Amino acid sequence: MKHILLFSIFLIISITSFAQTGFSIKGRLIDKSTKEPLPYANIIYLKKAIGTTSNLDGIFQLHLNDANEKDSIRIQYIGYSPLILTLKEAANLNTFQLYPKLKELAEVKVKPQKFKLRKFIKTSIDLYNKNKRNEPHIAYGHYREYASYNNKYVMFTEALGYSIYSSTRVNISPLANYNFFCQNTKYASSSTWVDLFSKTGGFSTNYKKPSLGSGSNLNVFRRVELKGVLSASHWSKFSFKLDSNYYLHNSSILRIAFKRGKQKGMIHISTNNNQILKIEQTTKMYWNNLFRTKTTAHLTIDFNYFDETPFIAGIEAYSNYNNVEYTNKLTILSQKLNHFSITGREFWALNNSNFFIKYLPKKWEEQNIPICKKYDQIEQDLKQNTTTLDEQFKQYSDKWFHPDASNKPERAILLIKKLEEIF
Repeated sequence: MKHILLFSIFLIISITSFAQTGFSIKGRLIDKSTKEPLPYANIIYLKKAIGTTSNLDGIFQLHLNDANEKDSIRIQYIGYSPLILTLKEAANLNTFQLYPKLKELAEVKVKPQKFKLRKFIKTSIDLYNKNKRNEPHIAYGHYREYASYNNKYVMFTEALGYSIYSSTRVNISPLANYNFFCQNTKYASSSTWVDLFSKTGGFSTNYKKPSLGSGSNLNVFRRVELKGVLSASHWSKFSFKLDSNYYLHNSSILRIAFKRGKQKGMIHISTNNNQILKIEQTTKMYWNNLFRTKTTAHLTIDFNYFDETPFIAGIEAYSNYNNVEYTNKLTILSQKLNHFSITGREFWALNNSNFFIKYLPKKWEEQNIPICKKYDQIEQDLKQNTTTLDEQFKQYSDKWFHPDASNKPERAILLIKKLEEIF
C-alpha cells in the first residue's frame, strides 16, 4: 500500500518596517487542511543566521535591527520544502504556502516490542548532550521578575537583553558561565523591598537594594545540565516512571516522572526523535537575591530546536519563601545560530551586579512584548503618590542600579552597545 502526503500549509504572516533598516516579522503557521497551528517551526534570517520558532499556537515574531529588503528569510518545518523569500517579497504578501516533500511510503509491518524506559531516557539525554552547543552562543531575550510580600507587590522588573553562554573554555565557573545581561530595563520597587533586604544583612553603603535576578534562571539551568536530570554523568542516579503521553501535531510526547532525593519533576520527550521539549521540576538550589540564600523553587524549562541543536526557549521559576512570593520568567526572542565569541574579560565586565539602567520605550513598542497579566495590581501596589509605573521606570533610567557602589563598569555599557549590532 502506498500513502501520499497531501498536506499544505498556509503561513499567515505580516512584515512591518519600523525603521530604515529594521523589520519586525510577525506571523502564524497553520495547516491548510485542518487549520491547526504548527508549533516549533523555524523562521531564520539568513544574512545574520538569527532564528526564532513558532509557539504552540503557531505564532511567532522576529525582530531585526539591521536588515535590507533584499535580504532573505527561510521558513522551514519538518516534512515540508523550505520557503525562501526576500523581505521585500514577504512584505507584499499576506499568505504563504509551504508544500510538503511528497514521499511514497512503502507498507511497513510493525512488530510489538516491549518499551524500555531507561534505554529511551539514556538515548534522549545522550542525544541532548551530543547536539547541544558547547561553543559560546548568544540570544536576544526578555526577562520579567516580580515579588509580593504579605499579598502586596513590592518589586517589579523586566528587561530586554542578551542571554550569553561563554562556554567552559573561558576561565569562569561552569555554574556561572551562562547569564542574562540587561539592555533596556524597567524597574520599580517599594520601601518594603529595601527594608526586607536590610534585615538580611545585605544592606550596605554601596548596596541598598537587592541586585536583579536576571541571571538566576540560567544559573539553575546550568545546575540541571551539570548535576541534574540532563547530566550525562548524573542522570542514571535518578529513578524514572512513565506518567502519561499526549500528542503535539501528530507527534507523540511522553511525560516521564523523575526523582532523586529531593529533586523531582517531569521531563517531556518526543518519541519521534528523542528530543527533550520540556522539564518541570522542584529544586532547592534556586538563588534568592533578596535573602541571599538558596531556596526551593518550581521550574519550567522549555526548549527550541534548530535542526537538531537544542537551545533554551524559556525558563520560569516560582518560589514562596518567608512570606515573599517571587516569579521570574525568561523568554528567548531570537537565537544567534552561527559563530559568536566572547572573552573572559568581556564576560566578567558584563557579569556585574551593578549595571547602567537604560529605559527606551520605543524599543519596547517594537518588540511587542505581552503585558504582565498582574500589571494593574502591581502598579496599584507600587504607586508612589500619583506616580505611575512608567514614570518610575523613567526616573530610574540613565542611572547606575547601585548608584553608591564604587564599581561602575563603564566598559559594560560599550559592550552592550556592541552586542546590539549582532541582531
